[in-house]
Amino acid sequence: MRALVPGLAAITLLAAGCGNSCQDLGERLCECTPLGTTHASCVDAVKAEIGNLNPNKDEQAVCEEKLKTCYTRTDRVTHKEIEFCSWIAGRCGKAACGLSEEIYSNLSGFHAPPPDGDGLPITPDPDDPSLPLCPR
Repeated sequence: MRALVPGLAAITLLAAGCGNSCQDLGERLCECTPLGTTHASCVDAVKAEIGNLNPNKDEQAVCEEKLKTCYTRTDRVTHKEIEFCSWIAGRCGKAACGLSEEIYSNLSGFHAPPPDGDGLPITPDPDDPSLPLCPR
């Protein structure tokens, strides 16, 4: 799914609060645009948007955190790495890369173990409620 141009709108959202980390993240997301002019336009748009902003340290930290989690995971069933553009097209990838309002750690984590919590997934996988929806 390489025609993920809606990512440009998300890049603008991400760029609204970040410096170099946002540029790196935006360029990573541009990998999923078609090669050629569109890809170059995406990278140029990221640079231009970031150039127009003056982010503070808190805003830069948001992109730094998303940059740390914006990578593919291994499919739990096939045990193969998920292709990056397919990954960010899905719910888990969007959350990991800051393209949605969801928090990735809620989709991939567990509640505290007993006695403080129940140890169950925060957001369970409908196919296997003992596992979180997204891989860690």
